Amino acid sequence: MIQQTSLEAFNSLRDAGELDGDELRVLRLIEQHGPITSREMEPLMGKPVHCFSGRITKLQERGLVRSAGRVKIDGSSMNAWTAVRRE
Repeated sequence: MIQQTSLEAFNSLRDAGELDGDELRVLRLIEQHGPITSREMEPLMGKPVHCFSGRITKLQERGLVRSAGRVKIDGSSMNAWTAVRRE
């Protein structure tokens, strides 16, 4: 479930024209399934990782998501992402 404060932060950035629809999809996936890696998000997004990995970076820069640590999947080490809880 999306935290109300995260949704408000997202809406504020979206309304200012600073975020797009894919960023909302990525944020929702991370909030619903996190911690989650970009590889795990790939089938949920219906797109290859390279099509949305930049959205994760933007959300991280805006303080909406953060790394929950590194995990190994199929021998590759990658970040697992989680939503930032704002009080």
